[in-house]
Amino acid sequence: MNVRVDASTTQQNASIHEVEELEIDDEVEEDDGVSSSTSEGGDLREDLEKVLEGDFNFKGSYAHSSLFSDAPNPVLNVTGVGLIGLPLSPRDAQLIISSATQAPFGHGTETKVDTNVRHTWEIEPARVSFGNVAWQAWLKETVVKSVATALGVPVSETPPRCELYKLLLYEQGSQCIDSYSSFLPHQDTVKAQNMFATIIVVLPSPYTGGQVHISHSSSKQIFSFDSNSLLSTAVMAWYTDVQHEVKPITSGYRLALSYNLIHVTPGLPPPILPNMHSSVASLRRVLEKWRAQKYADEQGMVGHILTHQYSPAGLCMGFKALKGQDSYLVAQLMPLAAEQGFFVGLANFTCHETGTADGDGGYSSYYKRRRGYGGYGRYRDDDYEDDDDDEEVPGMEEVLDTTITVKNLVDMEGNKPAGDNEIPFDWEDLVQQDPFEDAVPDVEQYEGYMGNVSHWYKRTILIIATKETAHSILYAASYALENLRRASLERPGNPSSEDLSFANMLVNNPEKSPATLVQVARYAVSWNDLELWMRVLRASYWGHLPVDELVAGWKAFSFNRVSSSFEQLIRKASPISHGISFVQELVESGPLEDRQLAQGWSAQLVSQLLTTVEAPTVQDVPLFIETTKKQGLSYITNTLIPRLEKNPSLHDFWVALIKELESNRASLVMSPEGFANQDGKSLVNKSSVRNLITRCLFIIITNWEHGLTAPVQSRYYPYHQSPSDTSLPSRITELAHLCVCARFLDPLTKLWRMLAKAKPLTVQENFRIIYSPLIPQLRQLLKSQKLDLASPPFLEFIQVVLGSYLRFVLGPRPDPTALMPARKLGCGCLDCEELDKFLMSTSLVQTFWRVQKIRTHLERQMNSGRDIVTYSTIRSGSPHGLVVKRNQQAAAYQSWLQRQGQAKTFLGTIGSGSILQKVAGPRYADVLKALEGKKQFVLPWNRATSSASNQPS
Repeated sequence: MNVRVDASTTQQNASIHEVEELEIDDEVEEDDGVSSSTSEGGDLREDLEKVLEGDFNFKGSYAHSSLFSDAPNPVLNVTGVGLIGLPLSPRDAQLIISSATQAPFGHGTETKVDTNVRHTWEIEPARVSFGNVAWQAWLKETVVKSVATALGVPVSETPPRCELYKLLLYEQGSQCIDSYSSFLPHQDTVKAQNMFATIIVVLPSPYTGGQVHISHSSSKQIFSFDSNSLLSTAVMAWYTDVQHEVKPITSGYRLALSYNLIHVTPGLPPPILPNMHSSVASLRRVLEKWRAQKYADEQGMVGHILTHQYSPAGLCMGFKALKGQDSYLVAQLMPLAAEQGFFVGLANFTCHETGTADGDGGYSSYYKRRRGYGGYGRYRDDDYEDDDDDEEVPGMEEVLDTTITVKNLVDMEGNKPAGDNEIPFDWEDLVQQDPFEDAVPDVEQYEGYMGNVSHWYKRTILIIATKETAHSILYAASYALENLRRASLERPGNPSSEDLSFANMLVNNPEKSPATLVQVARYAVSWNDLELWMRVLRASYWGHLPVDELVAGWKAFSFNRVSSSFEQLIRKASPISHGISFVQELVESGPLEDRQLAQGWSAQLVSQLLTTVEAPTVQDVPLFIETTKKQGLSYITNTLIPRLEKNPSLHDFWVALIKELESNRASLVMSPEGFANQDGKSLVNKSSVRNLITRCLFIIITNWEHGLTAPVQSRYYPYHQSPSDTSLPSRITELAHLCVCARFLDPLTKLWRMLAKAKPLTVQENFRIIYSPLIPQLRQLLKSQKLDLASPPFLEFIQVVLGSYLRFVLGPRPDPTALMPARKLGCGCLDCEELDKFLMSTSLVQTFWRVQKIRTHLERQMNSGRDIVTYSTIRSGSPHGLVVKRNQQAAAYQSWLQRQGQAKTFLGTIGSGSILQKVAGPRYADVLKALEGKKQFVLPWNRATSSASNQPS
């Protein structure tokens, strides 16, 4: 298995590295104690923490590369040749070859020259010189320091020394294996005392090929610079015990300087790479045990905090963003994870702690902020923004709440598997225990005296997840689609198990888009995977898959194998008429050789759709009318209505059906049923159509409230919402309009009775919400039909509404002889204006919080109105309160006067005096007396008894 991941620490468009799994001898593994069987139990996080923070804590990388477009020209001079121009020309290359010797290689204790191993030319350092003093300075200050840092070598006062070893020229040859020049895999010999690494500086020289393959332990990197070889200078470096191979130059020439990197710090041994074999074996054992689900906890994902912190922009580079110890660790992990089927990624991690402040917390400071560095062995990358604020923030005495956030997940190529989504992550998923103990927060914030302290810790974590977890919670649809796209190009028609997992993930995604389903359906066809294709159709909603995609599956798998999936999809169609049209289009678009078979299937399916309908829409009504014209009224009366009349959610459908039945009366009379008996056929059908419309009207009126905002008792549940002011009246008016237009008014009598029984609110609220806006609407409707509210059955309804309003909303007038009318008592000042406003309102009590002087003034003004007001003083608090109470009888009378004005307005909505007199009939005088307050109106309308049960709701 090969795992290819972009991974480079290069600068300025540097080359791409690839990390591949190396073959590891199973026998060697067993010799190191790796057993084929793993014990059950144990803690995954503890085992991972132990192995990841063991030998993997090497703070460098075994190899490094970088690219420089601004490197100085060395002004290269070769004795016997002269100045060499850069970029290297073929003429100068031939001059170098004419003066060079073929490069030998070490084989045991011998030195050999063999073009099967090398077809490279070399010139000794004694013949090489540089005419530009800036070259040596650049080499020392830029190259050596960057290489030393990357290899994990401390750059102290005595940094490593760079010593020229050879000038090398690689050419396209014809005398070696495959007619190319190359170095077969080998290790560098130590060519100088205390030499620990090799540096290769590739000078500007146009060529292609020549990739350098570097391997150590279980990882392998590939350095490739040919695309930038004309104008840039490339630097490569690796430890001497690292295996490397130079691939053939396929065209042009590559000119390079080979340097020995020599340790010169006295008293310290030369740097060496740690022996990683045992650590790699231990890591493999942990991953194998995890994959086999032998740990005590079934954990699908873990996160390991890295040494360095990387910005979101940096993470977009994937593995290439990693530095030092992080790069080394992940390079060892990646091939093992790929071998065991684990996902490896990087993400930004934030821990937010909130707690109480130490001591007094600096009571004089509010909202102070300080940003710190430090932390869990952490270093920031260069482009990570920081904001310094050195104001003091108290320490945190006790942590009250902790939240963590993981986002910006990337894979090793820099792709974003989760898109912009956060990753579900818990403390239990973190490998390190107490990672922020004694750590300095990145950001601190204090909310002021007695407030909380907040700490933010920002890190980058390494995510390791099982394939199942990655597919279920990490991968976004866009990531899966991109992987499938690449797979379709690399291995068309031959999906891997990973490809199938991605496809199934997309199908099972609850947020899948139609475009995603179309794409997966195409992959299923190209893979000849009928099961996947059928799952796509089962997961699709109506309209997701166009006809041509279904036909593609039809052609790939045969009609007999896909017709059941077609039927399942079409049965989801809404409206049904669209499904039937789709069936016809599908049959016409299919292969000609299957046309007859498909037409028979289509006819049977359409018949089933028409007879098994359960939730039709308004758009289906024309289809049902046309079917009725062909099959007769029995289709609606015997098929549709029995299936639909119990469904209360079809109000709009019934409205549309009634309107269409009314407008198609004439044609329905001539439906096929009319020809069953030549005698009296039209009379029978006229009666049948009339009965059908009446039946539909009663059905819709039975469920008249369905779909409206449910009214509630807002007096007790103020957070509930009552219906809008127009929804209920508009529904009633709509039903009345249907009955009037159809000239069938009997269903309205049922509607009035149902309306009278519905009592969700108080009488006053019902008039405000229903009757007050309803009466003008009914009046306008009847006017359009040259009728008025005195027309039956509207007359009986209006009489009940009018009587209930007078009885229960207006009510009896308080005895005016027992009270004094409300009046103003103030002098006109601002405080007195507020007092007078209260006295003229319907409120009974109001408290005026005023200083002594104003309270005394108000009391003096109220002393002249002892017949309508009393007052007392609340002597607690400052200022004291003056409690003013109105005479309840005066307040009641004032309230009735307001209701009287509202009643006159309401009666005006019924009509003018003549219409009102026509509606009231013999009780017109009672209406006027009630309105004037001379006599309370009594119910029911046709006899003088009071019954609350007859009030409208």
